[in-house]
Amino acid sequence: MVKVDGYKSMKADVKKQEVAVTFDAAKTSPQALAKSITDNTDFKASVPGTGGSQ
Repeated sequence: MVKVDGYKSMKADVKKQEVAVTFDAAKTSPQALAKSITDNTDFKASVPGTGGSQ
């Protein structure tokens, strides 16, 4: 996981191709976490219900 202030933990479900991330909402947002993952890894992250990573 890319280091983002507020990130706490994650749990991956390989079969569903999903990752659940626990974070401090006072320090970061789901969109910021998804953007960091997309920008710094070979994975494309998105936030369910928002239509994309940002």
